[in-house]
Amino acid sequence: MRLNIGKFSILAAGVILALVVACGTTTPTVTNPNPANQPPTPTPIPPEAKQTAQDFAQAHGLIEQDWDQFHTTFDQWRAGLTSCDSGAAQTSLRGFASDIGEITQQAHILPRASSTRRLADQLIKAAENEEAGLRQLRSRWQPDSTALFEAVDSARSESLASQKAVADDLDDLSEPTSEDDLEDVREFSTEFESVSNDWTSLHNAFDSVREGQDMLTNTESSIQLADVIDDLKNVQSAIANLPSSEITKGMIDDLKSASEAEEDVLTTLKESFDSQVSSEEGSDEPSFTDADAKVSDVDDVRDQLDDELQSILDDSSSDKLADIDAFQQEYDLLIPNWAAFHNDYNEWRLTEGGCNRVEVAKRLGKFALSFGDISKQVNNLPQSSFLRPMGDSLVDAAQREEEALRILRNSWRPFSNDAYRALDQERNNAGRLRRQANVGVQELLQRFGISPGGI
Repeated sequence: MRLNIGKFSILAAGVILALVVACGTTTPTVTNPNPANQPPTPTPIPPEAKQTAQDFAQAHGLIEQDWDQFHTTFDQWRAGLTSCDSGAAQTSLRGFASDIGEITQQAHILPRASSTRRLADQLIKAAENEEAGLRQLRSRWQPDSTALFEAVDSARSESLASQKAVADDLDDLSEPTSEDDLEDVREFSTEFESVSNDWTSLHNAFDSVREGQDMLTNTESSIQLADVIDDLKNVQSAIANLPSSEITKGMIDDLKSASEAEEDVLTTLKESFDSQVSSEEGSDEPSFTDADAKVSDVDDVRDQLDDELQSILDDSSSDKLADIDAFQQEYDLLIPNWAAFHNDYNEWRLTEGGCNRVEVAKRLGKFALSFGDISKQVNNLPQSSFLRPMGDSLVDAAQREEEALRILRNSWRPFSNDAYRALDQERNNAGRLRRQANVGVQELLQRFGISPGGI
């Protein structure tokens, strides 16, 4: 139970005098022969009590010096721990978001000739995904958060995979195309031309449905869209039968993905017309927006494939070799910068921004041990009943601060906004108790007639 010492300075004099009188008076009472004219004789203070008070005050002064020095050393260490502040982490994350933005800009200026456009797009998408993850991390980061870091790691893994794929494709493009490969591409190109013509025809049929909405009933629109979907399925079968080789298998995969996505959106559109037909109350008017966008995307895929085929067939042209060389030069500038960015980020993550939590934990442990010595000094102060109010105040103050240091040592984490809040509160409480004890010591010395310089 802590003593209420708020009235310590008021009660101290009475307590001290009462105790000293009880302990030190042995002389028989002498009647004052002239009580009206003579002041009362002061009760003498026993030498033992005076010496005890003097020893207490001297030990207390040394403890106060050690206590203040401990605070100075701790505060200097804490102020120098800037790499572990939450502000330091936020500054680093802002820097990383800015750096990856520069990588993205560098990816956007990669040459986009027909032979290298697909490679440029692949790297741009990878950089943009990584940038988006880092921007979210910068905006939403909290100490000990893991989900946002995992999202960044996932995007980075995907970008590394994209870089490797582009490097492989670039090596392939840089190698002269063999005559056998050229023959495979010629055969593929001829058959793809037929597939592409059929695809164009079904797109024309789709356009007729969209443009004829003022004249077509919902049932007629649904029937015509069904015909378009059937034609698309025939195109899908033709795509599956295209000649496949090391050069063309990736093209076939791109065509399959584009046709399947188009089938999905056309089927959804047809179902919306079917809903109009079967609904008694009517439903939302069918929208061609998604289907139009997907048809446009498919046309882009076909155009890009045409360009790529033409580029391969023109393999010996000096223009193509120059395009590949131009891309290679920009690529060779981009990838080292990207790798350097990853290395910086990895180092920051590994070291938690230079905040060594193991070293901090050791240092806090040493601080706790050091303050334990101060607590021992407080507990070893001279003890006497007239010194108890000051002694108890100092013991309470030391216990408060020692426990707060122990909790800090066990709970400290990098970048925490309020890691020291509990310690600061207990230091304030301990400071108040120490000031009250100091007032008591000064009053005691004054009443015992002990000069501070004589301690």
